[in-house]
Amino acid sequence: MKVQARRTLVFLIVSAFAVSAASAQIDSARYQVPFAIKWNPTTLLDPANPAFAAGAEFRLNETMCLYTELSYISNGISIYGRSTGIRISGFKAALDYRYIFSRDYYDGERFFFGINVFYKSSTANKEVDFQRFGGLYSELIDVDIKRRIIGGHFLLGVEVFMPEERWRIEGYGGIGLRHKNIEKTNIPEDAEEVAPNIFFSDMMDGVTIPSILLGFRVGFVLK
Repeated sequence: MKVQARRTLVFLIVSAFAVSAASAQIDSARYQVPFAIKWNPTTLLDPANPAFAAGAEFRLNETMCLYTELSYISNGISIYGRSTGIRISGFKAALDYRYIFSRDYYDGERFFFGINVFYKSSTANKEVDFQRFGGLYSELIDVDIKRRIIGGHFLLGVEVFMPEERWRIEGYGGIGLRHKNIEKTNIPEDAEEVAPNIFFSDMMDGVTIPSILLGFRVGFVLK
């Protein structure tokens, strides 16, 4: 799984640079190719894994574009995260390939559908209640939990153009699958966890489950 995750991450990064180079070479007489930067405030609302996410959109031609996004995960940026005492950090890389229904980039709105792939890696540190030596006594132990998630979605969305033509508001949703790997460290061999984990995802190692993606972004077009 670790090898697969690394390959996916390399694919996302290489694809972004390749499309950027290709976009720069498109004949400007045939296409006016905008480059847009976008901010995703939806990720800040995640109570368990809040993140600051931003990305860039590259227009391939009149109907197709590529969007790549990087997220910095830290529960220190949310009030909920600071109040729990649980430390979470990590990153997420995502890549969307989109087909645009509307061909007029500068007027009104445009609808799109596409495919999204992503890789997410995070580490959490928290105190967990364990029984020691067959229940002789219980003890709170600091446990490191590493989560690695890879998945994809089918996307459907709309982008609304603001009166100032360079500003955009985008809403999107998707359904798909995600595969999770959970690794826990710093646990003594005799320790047995007393209660279920605080986060449901901590109990789901090596499983593939349905995934739903919803959110919105604010974008600015650089011509």
